[in-house]
Amino acid sequence: MTSKEEIISYFNSKDEVKRLKELEHLIDKDDVLKNKINELKSLQQKMINSKEYNLINQYKEDKRLYDELLEEINDYPFMGEYLDVLELVNNELRYLTDGINEEIDKLINR
Repeated sequence: MTSKEEIISYFNSKDEVKRLKELEHLIDKDDVLKNKINELKSLQQKMINSKEYNLINQYKEDKRLYDELLEEINDYPFMGEYLDVLELVNNELRYLTDGINEEIDKLINR
């Protein structure tokens, strides 16, 4: 069986993961962008709460602000690439997780 360190090393050696880390570094260096991303996350949470408590008008206002802010964030030249690479890496993680889960199931169901 492959060790945890080998799996982590394999995953970190992938080009997509390396590029994701480079793009995250660019984001971390840009305080304005970082603040916008944090504000976007906050608006997401407010939208979830508004929807959960059936506050339709509040949800619509939060959604409008969210969409405007998302558009501002997407105007940054590397954000489109960041989101694409993030999706690729997340898919790789899901694939890896599924494989690990299958191996565990095989061991349990012997």
